[in-house]
Amino acid sequence: MNDKKKPFDWIKLNNRKQCEWAAGYLHKKEYQVNSHELTEADIDYMNYTFGGKLNASETLFLLKMKSAWTQKKSRDKSNGRKSYSFVMSISIEQKLKNIANGYNINQTLELLIEDADKFKKSLEDQKNRYKEEIGAKLASQKDSAAQQIQKLKVQIERLEKTNKIQSEYIERLVTEMLTNRAVLQDNNLADRELTQEQKEQIQRNHDTEMHQLESHIKLNVRAIPWL
Repeated sequence: MNDKKKPFDWIKLNNRKQCEWAAGYLHKKEYQVNSHELTEADIDYMNYTFGGKLNASETLFLLKMKSAWTQKKSRDKSNGRKSYSFVMSISIEQKLKNIANGYNINQTLELLIEDADKFKKSLEDQKNRYKEEIGAKLASQKDSAAQQIQKLKVQIERLEKTNKIQSEYIERLVTEMLTNRAVLQDNNLADRELTQEQKEQIQRNHDTEMHQLESHIKLNVRAIPWL
């Protein structure tokens, strides 16, 4: 009876998960084995292929395969967890213990990282909200400025129109006064030759014209919204 340990005896036929994994691993390496699950015949074939004294290449292959299986088992046990290795200052260890306060340091690190990630995401969300708010305010201010400019244009047009009307009215009033004065001169009339009644009538006409001019100016001034 040959009790010599064979290269692939570490693969157990009663371990289905291991046989399925080994079948896939060897199949990828282009060995002629069942691609779904190793059978006893497959293990005998591999032992025969690696029979005798192992050379350096075969030894390295077996070491890599066994290491891959160990990592596979570790990953399965971790349930979504992964081992990390960091180099940190010596003082960090004590600080971590102080923060952990008796709890598991690994869990404490996870909580710290989770909190930092949440805080960072919260800052990003606030930053995006502020950007949106500032953008909306700037757009509103831009629209408001455009409206104010349009109002000013309208007001300037009204002022120009009012000024034109007033200028025309004053020009007409002055023309009438000059015309009346010319008529008086043509008729060789002087103030001393006017009767008291004529003087009073002229004063009333002057007062009426000035009153109309003042009323006209006030009316147009009230029409300007910002005055």
